[in-house]
Order: sequence, then C-alpha cells, then structure tokens
Amino acid sequence: MLGSANFSNRSIQVNRHDDRNRERFTVAHEIGHFFLEHDKYLRSESIVERDLFIETETKDAFNYDRLEYQANLFGSMLLLPEAQFRHAVKVLRRQLNVNDRGFGYIFVDDQPCNYTPYNQILTALSDHFGASKRAIEIRLKRAGLVTDMRGTGSANRLRFPGV
Repeated sequence: MLGSANFSNRSIQVNRHDDRNRERFTVAHEIGHFFLEHDKYLRSESIVERDLFIETETKDAFNYDRLEYQANLFGSMLLLPEAQFRHAVKVLRRQLNVNDRGFGYIFVDDQPCNYTPYNQILTALSDHFGASKRAIEIRLKRAGLVTDMRGTGSANRLRFPGV
C-alpha cells in the first residue's frame, strides 16, 4: 500500500517508498479524493500501485476505478499544470532537437534514435516536476503530445508523408 485517506478524521497517510516522486503523486492523489468529495462514496481509501495506472474512466454509475481515475487526473493536474507542462516539453524538444517529422509532436518507437531522446524527455520532466516517469508518460499521452509505437513493430511499416 502506497498511502491512504481517512475521510472521518481528514487525514492522509503516505508510506515510505523508494521513489520520492511516487510519494509526491500519492499525496496529490489523496488530496484529489478530498477535493473531489469522494467521502460521499467512501469512508476511507487506500492506494495500491495498480491504482496509479488507471488511465480511463468507466461509465458505470458507481465504480471504484472511476474514483481512482478522477483522483489520478487531479494529482496529475496538480503536479503537472497544463501551461507549465507544455512549456517545459517545448523547451526540452528544442534542447534535444526533437522535431515533428510527420509522425507526431514527440514520436517514440523501439529504435534507439527515437527512444533515447524520449527517455531523456521523461527523465528531465520527472526531475523538473518531481513526478514519476510513469506519471509524465501518462500526462504526455493524455495531452496528445506523444505518438507511442513501441512494441508494435511499426517502424518497418512507417512511410514518410507524401512519399
């Protein structure tokens, strides 16, 4: 368990973790539960690692995963504010000479020439915002800033636009 929220005494507990950035996200996530008034549905909430990877909101009337998705989105927006995040990505793309060559603002596949700068972007953003690389990656995807073709074998099928 990474952390928990106790709604009756309005407290958050975060368990020590090897990754300080993960701890920061856990706090932001738990604050999200309070801010979003999830105490209407829960007495307490414990976050486990699998909860951090919920990226889609389901349509069910009540679904625990939906509350987790909302808290994850809140935590992401708290730690990675839209304008600052986009600006930092823009600056890093320029510094690392990552250009849109018709495949996406940031393109990543299994080739080192694409994966290496992508990993450098993740690392730099993680350090800058104090968020895990996984949180950064999810935020990039959610913002539509990355085209991720890793593991698809698509590098051999890609063609340059207009060719």
